[in-house]
Amino acid sequence: MDEESNKIHISEALNLLEEWFLKRICQLFLIIDNGKVCPEGSGILIEIFSLRILVTAGHVIMDGRHNHLCFPNLNSEGMTHLDGVWYPSDNKTNIGKDFDDFAYLVMNDSTYKSLVKNGYKFIQIDNIDFEHIASPKKKYTATGFRWKKTKKVGLDYYSNLEVITNLGAIDASYKNEEYKQRKILIRNNRKVTNTKTKNLEITGKLEGMSGGALWYTDVEHNYNKEKPTIKLVGILNEYDSALIYSSSIKVLLEKILERKNIHEI
Repeated sequence: MDEESNKIHISEALNLLEEWFLKRICQLFLIIDNGKVCPEGSGILIEIFSLRILVTAGHVIMDGRHNHLCFPNLNSEGMTHLDGVWYPSDNKTNIGKDFDDFAYLVMNDSTYKSLVKNGYKFIQIDNIDFEHIASPKKKYTATGFRWKKTKKVGLDYYSNLEVITNLGAIDASYKNEEYKQRKILIRNNRKVTNTKTKNLEITGKLEGMSGGALWYTDVEHNYNKEKPTIKLVGILNEYDSALIYSSSIKVLLEKILERKNIHEI
């Protein structure tokens, strides 16, 4: 971090990055009867190996929902349907029920152009750590959109971006070494500091944040709002009263390479 960044408390630094986050993480909505929509989960926009993908939790797209998802337009009213080819982390018969619980959409040109037109950005490899090793001494930040904080105004839906920062889980929280290689856990204290108000607030239910991003946001990073050095390390997929769970971003990379998606572009 540069000298100026060292003077900024992490909560203030993360507030500066809210717009940066909002352009790279989008709320996902499910299209229901008569063109109506309801909030379904969160998604991460990533560009690697010239591959443009949207990543979310596997259970967000289960039961055929992958064909009925859309994202909110940022620069105009309404929603845009997500088109492309979905790849679950496990076999299609096990979507959302497997251990890794993630899925990614290799989007077509029209979806990509719609996202760019609406001001969305894609996370580049400089902000991804595929070799991250979890530690209880490292600070992490979970970002996504809760269902209960989504409001409808006219034709549009709005939801506050949740920014939850905490330390990694203790080693005893992991069942075995393989588990630790595939999952990154952070503590889910009953009360956390709201980065905007500085007040302690009960975390409550995190439904809707599934598919959101887990970032490594320790003090060693630069929090310049134009070009931060924070690292994407996980895909949020579940929580309980003690922990927030995410699949390691490394497992996503392994699946992409295994399936040779990079050659489909």
